[in-house]
Parts: sequence; C-alpha cells; structure tokens
Amino acid sequence: VKGNLLAFVSAFGTNPQTGVHLYNASTLSEYSFYQQDFCDPEDLVFGKNTNLLHIAGGTESLASFGFNANGLFYSLDVTNPALPVEVFRDTLPGIIGLAISQPMNLENVNDTIFVATQAALDANFQGGDTLSGQVYIYDCTNPSSVSFINSVNGGLWHFDIAVNSNRLYVASEWYGIQTDDITDIMNEVYLGRKLTGGWNLGSDKFGNRLVVGNEGYGVK
Repeated sequence: VKGNLLAFVSAFGTNPQTGVHLYNASTLSEYSFYQQDFCDPEDLVFGKNTNLLHIAGGTESLASFGFNANGLFYSLDVTNPALPVEVFRDTLPGIIGLAISQPMNLENVNDTIFVATQAALDANFQGGDTLSGQVYIYDCTNPSSVSFINSVNGGLWHFDIAVNSNRLYVASEWYGIQTDDITDIMNEVYLGRKLTGGWNLGSDKFGNRLVVGNEGYGVK
C-alpha cells in the first residue's frame, strides 16, 4: 500500500489472471488489472519518490526446464491507477534446465531497486560460470528513464536480499547468507558467507538477532 493505493500480484501461469491488481485501499474497489505475459509475478514494491510500481515478474517455473528459463522485471507508472502504463521492461537471461532466472523479491533503496533473481545469468553472459546467480540492480529515480545499472554475484540460486549502508546481504542456496560490499556498485567486493543450513527462503532481524526460515531445518 502507498497512500490510498493497494497493489498486489496474482500468478496463474499462462492464465489471463496473471498480473497486477490495483485497488482503492479504503473501499477495496478495483481500479484496474494489468495482465502480465510469460512469467508468474512474485513481488512488487512502490517507488519512494515516484509514482512507479516495480514488479518482480518471476518466471513460469513449470515450463522453465523445457521452454523458457528467462525472468522478467518491469515498472508501471500508476499516476492514474485506472490506466497503468508500462515504462520499463527487462528480460533477465537464464538457461533451460540449468540456471532458472526467477525475480522473486525486491529491495528499494532510494529508488535504486535490487532484484533477487534466483539464478539469473550476468547481463553480459557469454559462457562459463552458471553457478553465480546475479542480483540485478536498476536506477528507478527518474520515471521516464528507468535503466539497468549492474548485476552482482549472489552465489548460486538466491531467494531474498537486504541492503544496509554499503552492504548487500543475499539469502543464497547452500551458501547461507552472502555479504558483498557495494560501495562501488559497479565493482562489488565479496566479503564472505555464513552457513545457515538449507535453502534460506526468508529472514527477519530483531535487535541483534537474525531469525532465518530454512528449508529442512525450520526456523534458526
């Protein structure tokens, strides 16, 4: 929710109901529905200083191993929620059966958007390493010129991210929590990993404790 605007996504594969719903947050009356193609959306976040809505478009997981392993990220101008306008779209590359690009969670830092992608390849991928799923970063400060900045090695498949000061924390498959220094966003510095057990699908911080929801291990 931002102001009086409620937004959420629904995912039904190739079903026409896949996309973004915009509602009046007070009356719960629907303004509009924006249909999305080829991927299942996973998350969204409003712009902080803009009227943009950013969507982690996911991918069609049932088809990824046989048809399309690419992911989707896009931005809608919701100045008029009855008529949202797509102002940016990016297809994130994957490899069928090997590296599934699935934008899942977003972090908004002063309208710089960080996208957890599971296993998206580097934007300039030509060959070689397929086990360093990339966190994609976008400059969304100007609604008329959203643009890709860089991708950062997230370590294998990853599911969620958090940014604090100049540190990027990635919930990564097998590796637990990976930390990168992104003081220079074009040249990240790998700082290390903390094994937490299983696949980390979510976490929360309380005081000086980090609580992690882990596949197999439950809550740690």
